[in-house]
Amino acid sequence: MSFTAKFDFLAIDKFSAPLASMRSALASMQTAVSTTNTKLKSLQDGLDKTGRKAMEVGSKMRSAGSSMLTSVSLPLLGIGTASVVAAANMETLGVSFEVMLGSGEKAKKLVSDLAKFGAATPFETAELGGVAKQLLAVGIPLDDVMGKMSLLGDISSGSGKQISEVAAIYGKAFSKGKVDTELLNQLVEGGFR
Repeated sequence: MSFTAKFDFLAIDKFSAPLASMRSALASMQTAVSTTNTKLKSLQDGLDKTGRKAMEVGSKMRSAGSSMLTSVSLPLLGIGTASVVAAANMETLGVSFEVMLGSGEKAKKLVSDLAKFGAATPFETAELGGVAKQLLAVGIPLDDVMGKMSLLGDISSGSGKQISEVAAIYGKAFSKGKVDTELLNQLVEGGFR
């Protein structure tokens, strides 16, 4: 006996539609990722260019800053050094006047007066200090020194001679108490009239 069985097989495809939908979603996602990668690459290139430009600008600014620092710092250093030297010279001048005058108070006042006179005239305080020493050495009273200094400064400016030269001629005439022919010639050459 033979037996025949017939089966109808009915398969219901429940997976094809969701798989197709997933494939479509993955394709869309792949396209979005590819687009995003392209945009990120473009952004990276832009950032690289911006970074290079920023480095160029930074380098130029450092160079300019360094130049500016040099052009400002060196003169300031020179001014600072000159200030320290000037202060030391003023201190030395004060000490020598203290010895000459026998009084620290009088020496301070004279140095102060010389500094004020130097600031108001084209003469340097150190040069004026030397002239004041010359005047005091020949016997000019301390109270008369600044008046004589002003007179000698005017003569020096008018004659073109150094104030120390004019003071030396004046000091010789003062210490002799009289003017001889030689001194008269020096006075005329020095600008005294």
